[in-house]
Amino acid sequence: MSVMDVTPRVSYNCNGSLESFSFTFPIIVSSDLQVILRNKATNVATVLTETTHYSVADSDGVTGSLADYENGGTITTTVVYSSTYEITLVRAVPYTQAAVFSEGMQTLYANFESALDKLTMQVQQLRDKLDRSPYCPAEDPTTLDMEMPNATKRANKYAYYDANGEPTAVAVIDTGTLSLSVWAETLVDSDNAAEGRAVLELDNLTNDVQAKADFTGYDEKTTFHDDDIVLVNDSEALNVVKRMSVANLRGFPAGTLDGDMYYRASSALARLAKGTANHKLFMNAGATAPEWAKGIAIVGGTRDMASDTADVSYSGAGFKPSALIGFGAVSGTFIACFNGIYDGTTTNSICDNGAVTAYTYLQANNFLTFLEAAGKMQNATVKSLDADGFTLAWTRTGTTASATITFYALCLR
Repeated sequence: MSVMDVTPRVSYNCNGSLESFSFTFPIIVSSDLQVILRNKATNVATVLTETTHYSVADSDGVTGSLADYENGGTITTTVVYSSTYEITLVRAVPYTQAAVFSEGMQTLYANFESALDKLTMQVQQLRDKLDRSPYCPAEDPTTLDMEMPNATKRANKYAYYDANGEPTAVAVIDTGTLSLSVWAETLVDSDNAAEGRAVLELDNLTNDVQAKADFTGYDEKTTFHDDDIVLVNDSEALNVVKRMSVANLRGFPAGTLDGDMYYRASSALARLAKGTANHKLFMNAGATAPEWAKGIAIVGGTRDMASDTADVSYSGAGFKPSALIGFGAVSGTFIACFNGIYDGTTTNSICDNGAVTAYTYLQANNFLTFLEAAGKMQNATVKSLDADGFTLAWTRTGTTASATITFYALCLR
């Protein structure tokens, strides 16, 4: 065969379905091919074994001793590997020369060609390894000694190049001279984190956000920006951490967006995503964290004017109200209606008193009042504010006639 100038190596990413992988470089026998399986997640590589892990066929699909790999071939793995893996096919012709020729012996030209083919393949393998190895450029002086120190001299040392550019091993790398200001020397000389925070005037951050940032000079004339953080302490002036963005704060959760808020949760920062437009910020029912909510709901109900005194619960607010505004009427009658407000403690109301005295109104301490005539009415007071609404204590006074009360309460969180 003829051996062209090729790279004797090819790699493939597995995908969970592919099990055949081709190669175009020539080999002499199937054992001249090495198959390496690498786990990309752990970077662990394993050399697979022919027959056990894969089979090899030439470009025409022929296997075994009759196969001709002049134009490469294909391997077929015995199992399918997921996308976590990568397969590399590399030529690994042994570095041996088994052909023997003696003076005057008769032999086929193919035997000479086969020996030359193998030699060329070996050279290509060596070149492939050299291409992946560090080496000096051709323009370097020919007098350089590029031999590495022996194992004893380089053990537990750093690889280093001396002033001539020759390799050596050193225990300490000279990083040069660094000039520090008096203030910086004080910071560097701090024995612990507490002393360092004191030098940086960050004492007030001990139980707050611990920040990492590039501190620059600032004074009372510093121009502040939207993403500046100003820390206030009752006994001290303002400390400014200049130009500190969310990405520079240690402990902030990922995925921060405009409008998000942060709060302390179990001694750590937690993110509250921005709320829906026009929603308001509330403390949750457990009083442990803030949350966004509309904070307003309408809950209504009906009642017969002839119903006996009773407590009735109304739900559907979606939260525990802190205040109520009530409106009600008795449709199709002259029964006076009533509007009331309740703030969780005090009830105030205005009632139409026209059923008793025309064009008059009553101020009362009931939440809802429906007046049929003097001494005949249905009154409601707020007995409790509940997790999903409220409970009204209805009181029937006198012998009221049957009629349907319809009322609504505007619930405020």
